[in-house]
Amino acid sequence: VDLGALGLVCSKEEAAVLARTIEEMPFKKIKGLKHVDLDQLLAKVIKFYIEGIKGKIEDIEAEFHKYDMDNSASLNRTEFNTMIESWGHRLSTEELDDLFEEINGE
Repeated sequence: VDLGALGLVCSKEEAAVLARTIEEMPFKKIKGLKHVDLDQLLAKVIKFYIEGIKGKIEDIEAEFHKYDMDNSASLNRTEFNTMIESWGHRLSTEELDDLFEEINGE
């Protein structure tokens, strides 16, 4: 869903939540039309997206910790390969080494 003038793109579910949030905002009637304060609207939109980002970060952290078997706060090659394979990808030893080195800046 493209929220046009705001320059935002989101899923239908996110758009529905955002729309409900906006509908709950206080508004003024001017000449019979509803008006919402722009600052309040932008604050709500920003809060909505920040909460979504926090949720995605939490999901990534949970996925990471699922494969950090030695609780080292890092993934060794074996743990990393197990994670990649769980996502349905099979890498050759060379591909795994290349990817692992690229991520680690080696």
